Parts: sequence; structure tokens; C-alpha cells
Amino acid sequence: MIQFNNLILESITQEVAKNRFVVNITSLVAVQGFPSLTQYSVGKAAREAFFRGLAVEDDTIKVLSYSPGPVDTAMHEIIAKESFDEGIRNAFTQNSSSEVHRTTLTPTQTVVKMLKYLEEDKFQSGARIDYFDEEK
Repeated sequence: MIQFNNLILESITQEVAKNRFVVNITSLVAVQGFPSLTQYSVGKAAREAFFRGLAVEDDTIKVLSYSPGPVDTAMHEIIAKESFDEGIRNAFTQNSSSEVHRTTLTPTQTVVKMLKYLEEDKFQSGARIDYFDEEK
């Protein structure tokens, strides 16, 4: 991942694109522990740390770590069916908000909101924004 990002950033210079954005798709599990999602959590937390570092190392790039919320995807379905934790399975099979799980979103719902944040460009580089964060 790091090598790939470096290659892309070397290719897409400010001469090619005046405004350069990097979006890291993250998850609530990067900052809050959940049973049966530990390995996924570690990966997401490490990526967030990497992109926070990138944000402070290169002020010509605007970095956003966007947490899309629970999205109706194949991964969501697999967790609902195969998680070893009964509470996680139950939370992911319900389509309503709970302590563990928020209402399941469509990919379009969450992408529209992410694009709004990018178009408005009001976030601090390196910020972490969740779909369910209150807009200011």
C-alpha cells in the first residue's frame, strides 16, 4: 500500500493536478474494538496512522480518512453470517441502529456524503470523518 501510494503521488504532481486529495477509506473499528474484527481493526488503525503522517509531511496534499459507516456490501453480509461473535452477527443482520451497529447504508448514500466533504474542502488535512459525524 505504501509503495503504491508513493508511486501515485510521484506521478500526480501539482503540475498535473493543482488540488491533490488522498482518501483513505477507514472504519469505526480503527478507533474502537469489536469482537472478531481485531485483525481488520489493526489494518485500519495502521492505515489511519500512515495517512495522518502523510498529511503532516506533505502540505500540498489534502488527506481525508473517511469512515463510510456500515455499507450494504459483500463484506457486510459475510460478517453477518460468519463472525464468531454472536453479538456481531446479530448486529449485522439487523438493519437498525444499535450500540454496535448503525443503520446499514447503500454505497450511493455514503459516497454522496464523502464527495460533499471533498467538494466543500473544509476539513483539516489528516482528519478522520465518519458518515454519522454531525456536520458543522
